[in-house]
Amino acid sequence: MSTGESRETTVTSGVPESSLSYAEIEKAAEEFARLHEFDSQTCDIRDLVHRLGGELDVAILPDSKSDDGGSMDARRDGPFVIHLSPFTGVLRDNFTIAHELGHFSLHVPLYFKEHPDRQEVRVNRFGADKPELQANRFAAALLMPAAKFREIAEQVSWSSIALSVHFSVSQAAAQYRADFLRR
Repeated sequence: MSTGESRETTVTSGVPESSLSYAEIEKAAEEFARLHEFDSQTCDIRDLVHRLGGELDVAILPDSKSDDGGSMDARRDGPFVIHLSPFTGVLRDNFTIAHELGHFSLHVPLYFKEHPDRQEVRVNRFGADKPELQANRFAAALLMPAAKFREIAEQVSWSSIALSVHFSVSQAAAQYRADFLRR
């Protein structure tokens, strides 16, 4: 490549996409919650991570292009570490944790099935591929189950601020879920 040329690279999450439809991913998230006795209204998602054998790690001053802060390292034998940014708050972190649990549930098992010789995988932060969209859908359904979300949304006139407080997610996440479920 000559000096003046640039190579366009596509950053991916590093894991294969699930064959599940988005509706099936919503159901998978709700089943995951049932299986692990997780209710976003009464349980802290951090406790769920620990019950699953995972750890949370807050990155120490990552730069803006760092993989730390919204990424995950997972091992074939089960342990995993979710890396959080020191620059985000609890509500944003709740969604990030649920998002990484989406990768843990949907994509990491597929990765190890496709790569029987590998013992660990890094799920990258800056991916913009289908696994990232799937993990977002999983996270939304895990933290804001559709039926419960609609019920509460009706009570608060679909206020994203009230929904954010009720479901302990950022206002942006609550608004996105509201917009999706009102379609």
